[in-house]
Amino acid sequence: MFDLSNVTNEDKDKCLPIVDLMVQCCNTARKEGVLALEEFAKNHENYFLKFITMLVVDGTDPELVMGMANTLIRTGNHQGSALLERVLIMEGILSTQAGENPHILRAKLLCYFGESYLQEAEVYTNGHIYGRNSNLRLIDVAFGEPLEECIEFNKIILLLSDISIQRILSEVEWEWYLAIALKGSGKEVADKFGSNLSTNRQSMVANQLEHMGPVAIRDILEAQRVIMKTIKSLAEQGEIALPVGTFQILDETIAINWR
Repeated sequence: MFDLSNVTNEDKDKCLPIVDLMVQCCNTARKEGVLALEEFAKNHENYFLKFITMLVVDGTDPELVMGMANTLIRTGNHQGSALLERVLIMEGILSTQAGENPHILRAKLLCYFGESYLQEAEVYTNGHIYGRNSNLRLIDVAFGEPLEECIEFNKIILLLSDISIQRILSEVEWEWYLAIALKGSGKEVADKFGSNLSTNRQSMVANQLEHMGPVAIRDILEAQRVIMKTIKSLAEQGEIALPVGTFQILDETIAINWR
């Protein structure tokens, strides 16, 4: 283990964005596969991140990746934010390689900041690591009329039981991604999702929607398409129940390539 006791609150402030970066990395791997991380690594100047990520992309054994990452950190004599940053990256990349849940990964990484820091900064309870409004809920976000292109998605969501919605939401962990899917769905669908989200996650999605600029219709429909693929997969595994005729709607909508 690395001694993080001398990492100051100022150092921790600098490293908070790394948490979001690692969650983004984890989501990318879950949606597009580990090979997609090669492009992810190229977009960042951090050598440690590139080195560890490319080991994973090349299929290196997880224990070997951990050993090499530990060696790099220890031989660098890093302190403060430089040390914490590398520990967060190592944990994030290894967790991504293991296929961990992005929502759980965020909580795991935040634990490295220490209980007192998180409590004082109200980091986790605020629903977002940058301390946005924790009182904002989906019901507070203005929704217009649903887009015509979203009719089939809305129809399926509104037919599902609350238990099924909760199971689906456990698979859709990226709040930003869920927010895009809701962008053109209207208030009724937003309320359906919102009533089945924890207070914390509802605040996350609402904050994303509040700060989100214009979104292309094709991106909204693509996000909804991925959620519908999740619904179909869970139904085929017998984990959720679908009303009669829903499978046909799912197949027809999923078959459309919005890109």
